[in-house]
Amino acid sequence: MGKQATSPLTVTRDGFDPSHPITKELFNELRKYLVPFYKKEEQKYNKKYATQADPLVRDRLKDALKEINKYLKELVGYNGEPIIPTDTKKEIIDIEILGFLPESTTLISGIPRIVQLVARKQLFKDKSIIMLSSTNQNIEVFPETVAIEKGKIKDELSLIPINILCDVVEEKGEVVALAELKEGELKEARVKIVDVIQKEELKPPDTLEFSPNPCKSRPNRVRKLSLLINTDAVPMGRKIKIYLENIRGDIALLLNGKKSLSDNIKLEKNHLVNGSKDLAKVMIPWIGSGWAQSARIVAETKGEEGEILKANGKIQISEIEEEPGLVRDVKYLPLEEVSSQYVAGIIYINSEHPLNNQVFGADETDMWKKVKEDKTAQYRLGLIILEESVSRLAEKAASEGKIKLVSPVTDIRRFIDLHTNILAPKVLKVIMAGGIK
Repeated sequence: MGKQATSPLTVTRDGFDPSHPITKELFNELRKYLVPFYKKEEQKYNKKYATQADPLVRDRLKDALKEINKYLKELVGYNGEPIIPTDTKKEIIDIEILGFLPESTTLISGIPRIVQLVARKQLFKDKSIIMLSSTNQNIEVFPETVAIEKGKIKDELSLIPINILCDVVEEKGEVVALAELKEGELKEARVKIVDVIQKEELKPPDTLEFSPNPCKSRPNRVRKLSLLINTDAVPMGRKIKIYLENIRGDIALLLNGKKSLSDNIKLEKNHLVNGSKDLAKVMIPWIGSGWAQSARIVAETKGEEGEILKANGKIQISEIEEEPGLVRDVKYLPLEEVSSQYVAGIIYINSEHPLNNQVFGADETDMWKKVKEDKTAQYRLGLIILEESVSRLAEKAASEGKIKLVSPVTDIRRFIDLHTNILAPKVLKVIMAGGIK
């Protein structure tokens, strides 16, 4: 008996279910029709509002946005729990030799999590190197070595960002930092990984699906790729063939610690995701020996009625990219009523707003000239991008239940004011002085 038909609409108010085959087909057809119009309008916009900013000014803005995105990313932490760092400076100063902030954390599967490694410089040898490692092979840490002088916050301290990544849910372990003191003694610090959770609730694919796709790793590191299986389409007990093709370099699957180009898996009940009746997940370990190696990975099996089902994915050895920042650019153009507005990663500043018009001028070319030369324009630009960025983060955190709201208006305003004040000195220093020293 075939799979029972389901509706492309969700039972909530979220509209279409993006994983439903009818929704996919509908969106693909709409995309074919709408994308040409979108590109045409984008070209018209770019031509009309082309940015004529001095390269120096654009570099300052780029640096300022980088500082904002870095702070916001560390603030929400990737584990869904905002950190209100009223005592952050005190916690850093309280580290006597070497330590992590935070001392423990939760990871989201497949997403790098940044923690801070703090070292008291004068206690270590000049240009001392810190070695980093993980107690669990499924938990990665990068970079694997860092110099203590990197990331200065004060003359006596170094604050160094460290990325931690894990693809496998419910894993636990520790990341260990090891460095040599001036006297020759070794000093270590540890951050505990208490859990690895799903980014969001997994939904069964139509049949088979690889996740993440593509799956990236670094040389000589074991990485695991998930094969998600809809058990309504692929019955229990069915064999699934996994194999590689279009292979570039020494890249392979791992079977009991040995390299192989193929594997056969029997779908069993222990593959079912906890709490799900129709979703199974098989973890597929793989490894490559050098940069730029890649392969296509294929899963092939028979469906409930004997039809051939396939899923394609890609594994590759390349740098693991971080998620794009919350804020990507700033534009100056006519808007309605508001002074500024955040939309899809861009902060739009209203050129027709009386104060903006007086400070920045009539159009974007005028604005960038003013920002290059005029301290008032620099200051106002800094305040606008600060408040819009932190406000957007507050809205997002509140909508996802990450801020506990007793009095919604007051609590969100307090959140915005707190983090704007923390971030303002650094951002304004970049925009008004041309860089952080």
